[in-house]
Amino acid sequence: MVQVGHVCIEAGREFLTPDNSFLVLCSVENEEELLAVEEYLGLRGIKSVKFWEPDDNMGWTALATQPVSGKDRKVFKRFQLWNTKNIVTA
Repeated sequence: MVQVGHVCIEAGREFLTPDNSFLVLCSVENEEELLAVEEYLGLRGIKSVKFWEPDDNMGWTALATQPVSGKDRKVFKRFQLWNTKNIVTA
């Protein structure tokens, strides 16, 4: 979850956010899937930023997009929303 906070800071630096924005959190299994999502979104004209986590050589751990609305929201229909079942416990 901390990675989400980090990438939101990056997105705030990169994109102007409308006052009535909502945060939608989706999940992927690994860095490879994250990079595939970035490519998928880019091919559909959705800008994004990633966060690189240097600790423990984790690499790219999170991605945030520009604010989207209207028909652009349909691009995200294929993604799984994050929920408590996605939490990994030790």
